[in-house]
This record gives sequence, C-alpha cells and structure tokens, in this order.
Amino acid sequence: QVTIDIAGEEFGARGLMVLERNYLDIYTFESWSGNANLPVFLEGQQFLPTAVTFREGQTSPPGALTEPELLQLMDKNGIGTDATMAQHIEKQLDRGYATRDGVTFSPTALGESLVTGFALMEMDNMWRPDLRRVMEHSMVQVSRGL
Repeated sequence: QVTIDIAGEEFGARGLMVLERNYLDIYTFESWSGNANLPVFLEGQQFLPTAVTFREGQTSPPGALTEPELLQLMDKNGIGTDATMAQHIEKQLDRGYATRDGVTFSPTALGESLVTGFALMEMDNMWRPDLRRVMEHSMVQVSRGL
C-alpha cells in the first residue's frame, strides 16, 4: 500500500511490488498485471509524481452486506459460534436495528441512530465488533475455569 500527500490531500494505492520475477520468468502463462503493479518504494521515501490525472466522478457506498459476508465477518471477529451466529443476526433484526432485503441487510433509522449516538459520545467500542469479541472470549475463559 502506498500513501502520498499532494498539496495536503492524501491519496493511496494498493497493489503488488514485484521485487524479483522468479517463477514468472519460467511460467510465462501467468502474470501479475493490471493496476496491481506498483513501483518499488521504501517506507518514508519521497518522490515527485511524473503525472497527475484528474477524473470526474463520485464515490459510491459499498454494497449491502449479504448474509454469507456477515457470517464471515462474525467468524473473523470471534462473534458467536456456528450454532449461535444465526441467533445473533435474528436478534438484531427483531430489535429493529436492520432489515433483511432478500439476501442483503440494510440498517434501519434506529440502527443508524444508535451508531451515530455512540460515536458522538465517543463510545465506538459499543458498536464495533471489539466489545462482543472480548465478551465472547471472556465467556469462553470463564467456562474453562480460567
């Protein structure tokens, strides 16, 4: 990942820095191409861009979260078990924090208000997965007698 500052504006790019081609020289049918290739940079290195291109456009929000994506995020963050994840999701839906639109989820006004309220009170840990992860880990420790 490369982050640059131009006139106080921060820009970034993610990609691959190929230091040595190695097997790519032998397996010519494979390639690392597209916009994934970045020049090799060292951390803290300063450079002058050779070109700056302005494109008109606008950002767009990420797509709605699907149930498989939500389950994957829950698993990654240690929230619930295979047996309880569906219950956690249903509880959020029952409480009116989100709605299920077919296979995707959308936050309700109540859900967004809770997140905004916690953020305004500088209580981000109340809506981020960290709190639930710590609680789940603590419960496992208690169940093991630790």
